[in-house]
Amino acid sequence: MYHRILVAYDGSAGADKALHSAISTAKEHGAELHLVAVEEGLPRYAATADEIDAVKEQKDAYYQKLCARAEAEAAAAGIPITPHVLPGHPSTVIPDLGRELGCDLIVTGFHGHGNLHARIFGSTCREIILCSECPVLVVK
Repeated sequence: MYHRILVAYDGSAGADKALHSAISTAKEHGAELHLVAVEEGLPRYAATADEIDAVKEQKDAYYQKLCARAEAEAAAAGIPITPHVLPGHPSTVIPDLGRELGCDLIVTGFHGHGNLHARIFGSTCREIILCSECPVLVVK
């Protein structure tokens, strides 16, 4: 049923659950598995270019570790995974990549910040669901 699956991964507990679910689903369906980690913005008002470079290096190292952890998890289950680290906001980057790759399922974790937080800041899961052209599985 599924041929290409995209899992959103940020290293959180909810993302870990989503990764496990995506690996299991990919294995069950013999699907290709992709991972997206969304790198949010660098500081806008740094005093020097060196400060920006230092933050960028820290972020790059963090996302490399995230991807390596996910790749090891998938490899242990016998599933290859293709990581993508992209800048932007998750609510647009994830659906856009899903379209670009031709995914037929997007898997994301649920953070559960509460109603007030969702009303003020919006719900990333909700935005991913609304903006995606394929089914979205939200794992709790």
